[in-house]
Amino acid sequence: MSGKRVNQDLACRTTLLCSQVIQQGESLLAGARALPGETLSSLHFMVADAYATIVWLAKTTDSEYHDPKKYQQIAESARAKALEHYRAAFRLERGTARAQKAWKEAWRLAAGLPPTTARYFCVYD
Repeated sequence: MSGKRVNQDLACRTTLLCSQVIQQGESLLAGARALPGETLSSLHFMVADAYATIVWLAKTTDSEYHDPKKYQQIAESARAKALEHYRAAFRLERGTARAQKAWKEAWRLAAGLPPTTARYFCVYD
């Protein structure tokens, strides 16, 4: 299999993984008001990270493993959704190491910058 084909396959898997995390996470959140706050905040952080990964994919041009142009049309809506879920998580969870780390990524998104990492992007060499 050519390197280009492998890279396209990795990008497709990342997109699929983000979509699954978003779809399943938002579905759980829609019917999960009775869950403990820690569980709800975890779900919001996971969904926010998936949306943030889409922003990272659109803005990161130094990777041979994906084409940023494929994500640029949805990047701004993904940024808004990521911030929405980060805010919901911060209302439920404050002062933890996880919240502090997420705050840095949320701040970058709010400032119009890409996240520093992509939680749902993996490369197997």
